[in-house]
Amino acid sequence: MNKTLIINCLKIECKMKILVSLSVAGLLLLASCGGKGKDAASMSYSQEDANEVIAYYNITVDLMKKLVATDDISKTLAYMKKRR
Repeated sequence: MNKTLIINCLKIECKMKILVSLSVAGLLLLASCGGKGKDAASMSYSQEDANEVIAYYNITVDLMKKLVATDDISKTLAYMKKRR
């Protein structure tokens, strides 16, 4: 084989090893951070928190009704169905 071809193959192999090593290290770091917090199901929320979320949702829906015409929504949904 050509000497430059061998050197290029070694460089590519070395780069791949570095890339795989960095990927594994990143995955280990992400895995070590997970699972320490509480999940949403185990957290307790008060009635006041729930009412605040519902009020925010209602305000958002009312605002969208005022800003977006029903015809525009129908056209958007029809376009999305065609794209499938």
